[in-house]
Amino acid sequence: MALNTYALLQTSIADQLNRTDLTAEIKDAILLTEKRLNRVLKYPKLEKRATATLNAEFEAVPSDMLEMVSIKLKTNPESTVEQVSYDQLHELVPSTSTGKPRYFARQGKELTFRPIPDATGYTAELIYQAEIAELSDSNTTNDVLTDFPDLYLYGSLIHMEAHVKNDERIALWTTLFNEALLEAQKNSQASKYGGGLLRMKPGFAVT
Repeated sequence: MALNTYALLQTSIADQLNRTDLTAEIKDAILLTEKRLNRVLKYPKLEKRATATLNAEFEAVPSDMLEMVSIKLKTNPESTVEQVSYDQLHELVPSTSTGKPRYFARQGKELTFRPIPDATGYTAELIYQAEIAELSDSNTTNDVLTDFPDLYLYGSLIHMEAHVKNDERIALWTTLFNEALLEAQKNSQASKYGGGLLRMKPGFAVT
């Protein structure tokens, strides 16, 4: 059975468990798996591009953002705004300084910029890791389900343990989920970096 839709995924989980009375619980398990994958899966297809005008000290992050990947100012030449910790931000640039932003820090749902963007404003390109588009009866598939259906299947089966206690297959499902996650991460790095050596940029950190 192809696991390329929300309905087929639910059917496969129910078949694995040999249960037909856990429809609501299976939907909850799928949602919990998505929440888990949001924490552990880094996947290029989940990266989004957005533009913003930076003209204030504080800017709200996109509502579906998990992590910021990069911010570039569309100046001539382009320049990168480096991410630092909130404490570092205040050490690097005085809070009264204005001009072209060189650093930013994330605090909750806001980004803080230093120097504070001056009144002219700066067009910025944001690349960020977005949340997985949750599966539902109206949103029947997404990139993760299409490319890594085993992550959804085994992750959901693990979460179903609370409803089918003492299933001896839980250890197998956990192993298969972890193996699938490792393969997904390797494939994601290869597709993003072409299999080349990853180089960290000094002073840049994603929180």
